[in-house]
Amino acid sequence: MYSIVTIVVIVVVIALVASWVMRGRSKRPEAGPTMPDLSVAEEVQRVEQLHDQGKMTDEEYREAKSKLLS
Repeated sequence: MYSIVTIVVIVVVIALVASWVMRGRSKRPEAGPTMPDLSVAEEVQRVEQLHDQGKMTDEEYREAKSKLLS
Protein backbone atom coordinates (compact mmCIF):
# COMPACT_ATOMS: atom_id res chain seq x y z
CA MET A 1 0.00 0.00 0.00
CA TYR A 2 1.23 3.49 -0.80
CA SER A 3 1.76 6.04 1.92
CA ILE A 4 -0.20 9.29 1.87
CA VAL A 5 3.01 11.22 1.09
CA THR A 6 3.65 9.09 -2.01
CA ILE A 7 0.09 9.64 -3.21
CA VAL A 8 0.32 13.41 -2.64
CA VAL A 9 3.63 13.57 -4.53
CA ILE A 10 2.14 11.64 -7.46
CA VAL A 11 -0.93 13.91 -7.57
CA VAL A 12 1.24 17.05 -7.48
CA VAL A 13 3.49 15.74 -10.25
CA ILE A 14 0.48 14.87 -12.42
CA ALA A 15 -1.00 18.34 -11.82
CA LEU A 16 2.28 20.03 -12.75
CA VAL A 17 2.67 17.98 -15.92
CA ALA A 18 -0.94 18.65 -16.92
CA SER A 19 -0.44 22.37 -16.33
CA TRP A 20 2.76 22.36 -18.39
CA VAL A 21 1.08 20.50 -21.27
CA MET A 22 -1.95 22.81 -21.30
CA ARG A 23 0.26 25.89 -21.22
CA GLY A 24 2.19 24.57 -24.19
CA ARG A 25 -0.98 23.97 -26.18
CA SER A 26 -2.39 27.42 -25.57
CA LYS A 27 0.71 29.27 -26.76
CA ARG A 28 0.59 30.52 -30.29
CA PRO A 29 3.79 30.28 -32.25
CA GLU A 30 5.60 33.56 -32.46
CA ALA A 31 6.00 35.05 -35.87
CA GLY A 32 9.52 34.71 -37.16
CA PRO A 33 11.43 37.38 -38.94
CA THR A 34 9.78 38.40 -42.17
CA MET A 35 11.48 38.40 -45.51
CA PRO A 36 11.30 41.60 -47.50
CA ASP A 37 9.29 41.42 -50.69
CA LEU A 38 11.72 40.40 -53.39
CA SER A 39 11.26 40.28 -57.13
CA VAL A 40 11.42 36.90 -58.85
CA ALA A 41 14.89 37.75 -60.15
CA GLU A 42 16.07 38.60 -56.62
CA GLU A 43 14.56 35.37 -55.29
CA VAL A 44 16.35 33.36 -57.97
CA GLN A 45 19.62 35.11 -57.06
CA ARG A 46 19.05 34.32 -53.38
CA VAL A 47 18.40 30.65 -54.16
CA GLU A 48 21.47 30.60 -56.41
CA GLN A 49 23.61 32.02 -53.60
CA LEU A 50 22.35 29.39 -51.16
CA HIS A 51 23.19 26.69 -53.71
CA ASP A 52 26.66 28.16 -54.36
CA GLN A 53 27.33 28.25 -50.60
CA GLY A 54 26.45 24.57 -50.33
CA LYS A 55 23.36 25.24 -48.22
CA MET A 56 21.09 23.74 -50.87
CA THR A 57 21.48 20.53 -52.86
CA ASP A 58 21.33 20.48 -56.66
CA GLU A 59 17.85 18.96 -56.52
CA GLU A 60 16.58 21.52 -53.99
CA TYR A 61 18.02 24.29 -56.16
CA ARG A 62 16.30 22.99 -59.31
CA GLU A 63 12.97 22.63 -57.49
CA ALA A 64 13.15 26.09 -55.91
CA LYS A 65 14.15 27.73 -59.18
CA SER A 66 11.39 25.89 -61.04
CA LYS A 67 8.78 27.07 -58.51
CA LEU A 68 9.99 30.64 -58.73
CA LEU A 69 9.93 30.70 -62.52
CA SER A 70 6.55 28.98 -62.94
